[in-house]
Amino acid sequence: MKKLIIAFVLLVSLSCALYAAPMGLLFTTVTEPVAATSLTASDKAGESSAFGLFGLIALGDAGISAASKKANITAVHHVDKSTFCLLFGLFTMETTKVYGN
Repeated sequence: MKKLIIAFVLLVSLSCALYAAPMGLLFTTVTEPVAATSLTASDKAGESSAFGLFGLIALGDAGISAASKKANITAVHHVDKSTFCLLFGLFTMETTKVYGN
């Protein structure tokens, strides 16, 4: 039982560390660019999110197409990604924000 608990704690603590962005084990809130196009301006913004609990369950659609549909965007200007992680990955949220027309 003790080995199972140790394995679970390691799994959960590593869940935040697997991202390319800077990550903290206790708390992380990071926004980083994903993509940009040659479109000159953007009038709209749409968001889509996915979240995880306890490093065991993950739900949601944080895709670019989901964010574009929410704001009725047909031409993408740029895309940002935000990552939120709390307490060794016990709660994580990934949000994609799409800007465009």
